[in-house]
Amino acid sequence: MTVTSARREAAGARRVLIVVNDLLVYRAAATQPTGIQRLAEGYTGHLPGVAATLGIEVRTVVVAPDAVRDVTLDTRSSGGRRFARGAELALRISAHAPRSVQERTRTAGRRFLARRARGGGHQLEIGPRDTFLVLGAPWIAPGMAAGAVAAKARSGARLAQLVHDMLPITGAKWYGDTQGIAAAADLTLLLGAADVLAAVSPEVAAEAANVAHSHVTVVLPPDPILATPNDPRGLLPDAPYVLTVGTIHPRKSHVLLLDVWSRWLVADQGAGRVPCLVIVGRRHPQDGPFFERLASEPALRSYVRVVTDASDPELAALYEGCQFLVFPSLAEGWGLPIREALMYGKPSIVTDAIPSSDVSRFIEVVPARDGEAFDRAVRRWWDEPEAVERRIRAIREEFVPRSWDRACLDLLVAILSVDGN
Repeated sequence: MTVTSARREAAGARRVLIVVNDLLVYRAAATQPTGIQRLAEGYTGHLPGVAATLGIEVRTVVVAPDAVRDVTLDTRSSGGRRFARGAELALRISAHAPRSVQERTRTAGRRFLARRARGGGHQLEIGPRDTFLVLGAPWIAPGMAAGAVAAKARSGARLAQLVHDMLPITGAKWYGDTQGIAAAADLTLLLGAADVLAAVSPEVAAEAANVAHSHVTVVLPPDPILATPNDPRGLLPDAPYVLTVGTIHPRKSHVLLLDVWSRWLVADQGAGRVPCLVIVGRRHPQDGPFFERLASEPALRSYVRVVTDASDPELAALYEGCQFLVFPSLAEGWGLPIREALMYGKPSIVTDAIPSSDVSRFIEVVPARDGEAFDRAVRRWWDEPEAVERRIRAIREEFVPRSWDRACLDLLVAILSVDGN
């Protein structure tokens, strides 16, 4: 569909209603977004302006069991940040508790915050010319998916969903906890009820189409823009370092990196050629094996720096200062850190479990779970800085970021399509 045909479709579309229950819950519990929330918040902020050029009104709403409420998504208010800092402190304390206790605590917290999110705003009348748009991770706000489906049924409105990954369904071995089971149920419900589906990569689109038995449009994400780099706490190592970014979860394969660095230290025999590894990522109830492994090797600990609470300026500074990114994930819907690194001119070593994104000349791909291949690639990049510099020059000369305006227009085109084709 072209921009002109999108405008024709827009003539019959009264409003796009972005359902933000999950963003309100997440922002009440965390001061910094992770990948899905960063993308969903970005769309929420940029869609109204792009939609206005098509004559479409965009609103943010919450869905309750019997109503839809118009809300303002003010995620940066000082009161909200104070609440989130308190919630993060509670999560850091609970991170030392058994996994079952952490899961129960998080489940109770999500339910409380979901009820809190549904209480604001003013009730809206919804009709068949409206379109509900689910952008994020609805399972973060219990009841959101069911509420959106019920609101669609009551009003006759359309329902559109952006699918970030299918891992709650396809990666059950990692998502067998309470939230994972809820995520699989919510995702299945929305895939069956949505009138229009979009996905962030061709790989995710194929998986979603297989479950939903309907067409799924690929809408590639925009490239992220982080804050101005700043390192007030001195997180950057004094010596050159390698960076990885991602929640400390088994799927991200951080333990593989510990294996690589452990073998490297043995082979180095005290020559001092091993760089620091900086790991940036939030803690997760399933991060026990990682921290147990790190604690078991005192020599390794001196070469690994774990940052669980980096701000956007600090993350930007870490990208800007690293030699390159390593991303050994076993499954991804997109692979946002790769694109973030490119925005700061840095190449990556990644696994073939990460969807393609037309950046092959800036990265090196190795087989997922192949620790020896990852080991060889990392050491080669470190020992041959000229080869890394060539990639860095190529990024500076050839990489063209995808803009928010382009991504928003593509998403609007997708959700305005009457039949999803």
